Amino acid sequence: MRGFRVRNVGMVGFIAALALAAAAFVSAAPASAALSYVASENTITTGDDQGASTVRCPDSSFIVGGGAFSSGGFNAVAIINSSPAGNIDWGERTDVYTGPQGHRAFAICDTTEPALEATQKTVVGGTEKTARAKCGPGEHIYGGGYFSNITFGATVTSLSRPYRNKSGDGWKATVFSNFGDRDLTVYALCGPLKTSLRTKTVNVAKKTQGFAQKRCGSGDQVTGGGAGIEVGNGKGWISSIYPADAGDGDNETDDIWGAYLENDSSKKREITAYAVCR
Repeated sequence: MRGFRVRNVGMVGFIAALALAAAAFVSAAPASAALSYVASENTITTGDDQGASTVRCPDSSFIVGGGAFSSGGFNAVAIINSSPAGNIDWGERTDVYTGPQGHRAFAICDTTEPALEATQKTVVGGTEKTARAKCGPGEHIYGGGYFSNITFGATVTSLSRPYRNKSGDGWKATVFSNFGDRDLTVYALCGPLKTSLRTKTVNVAKKTQGFAQKRCGSGDQVTGGGAGIEVGNGKGWISSIYPADAGDGDNETDDIWGAYLENDSSKKREITAYAVCR
């Protein structure tokens, strides 16, 4: 599934496409008694501006993961922030370079509250920084995100993804600051239930937008996900990271993690989508 990405259309076509996207994301009953999937309304933001949206988990449930989806072709948008806002909300903030564009937040929710870990680093202007938030002993990664700024055009994010190594699970993100020093906060949502990490890597030509997605295994649901592009110094960034439906009949965005990324460099690059499944 490639989602509802709107490219070069007129205003009438743009509004119609957003209406189709909204209809497609109306959720039926949760496929799991524990997990539920919700999305915010579309926020429409004009060019050379920044917009934000937030979505809240249903009653008696808590954030375990989330993402952001934005319309727009190559070099049109950048997801600046995609992160938990407390224990029941997920927020996103999008820079729109050419618009108008629509964007929305996604929340993945669980009836059991996870542990929230966070780490903050300073990104010096003109450089990039990677920060990691580590899960506690014996805990597994469910989802995660990042928050870098509220100033239009100040940063781009080339990586936000789960990791697993000998020392444990966690989440990491890489942000480039176009100007000024910026605080980068990385969040990891963790818990005792085992998860699997699945990835899909594809090549993207220079000066183009790329798409990658990875589906969870049979019987599993996505609890979170991320993406990354193998290029630094502000030449590549995330423009959508979101859960999606595989068309399996349940009308739930619980099967796939999808991602759009921008390759503004002069060479072919690899992009990777990361799905956390359980």
